[in-house]
Amino acid sequence: QPILQASTTMHRTGLAQWWSEIVATFGLLYVLTGVVRLYTEFYEPVEMRRGDSAYYDATMGHNVVSVSPEDATILWVTSLT
Repeated sequence: QPILQASTTMHRTGLAQWWSEIVATFGLLYVLTGVVRLYTEFYEPVEMRRGDSAYYDATMGHNVVSVSPEDATILWVTSLT
């Protein structure tokens, strides 16, 4: 299921919770504008810029925040099991 989202600017300490999908097995993140940092439960954070994409296990905790001065726009795509 594709989701278009504005990722707000905040610091790592501002993350309220991990997201994880109960029924989705994988996720794809594509950065449309700005710069974001992808946080995952088991791996080091990854900084991503416009045009970058990441494929990840959606059952693992994950979150994305904008690290650019403005909000970033991202496209999430998840697959149901």
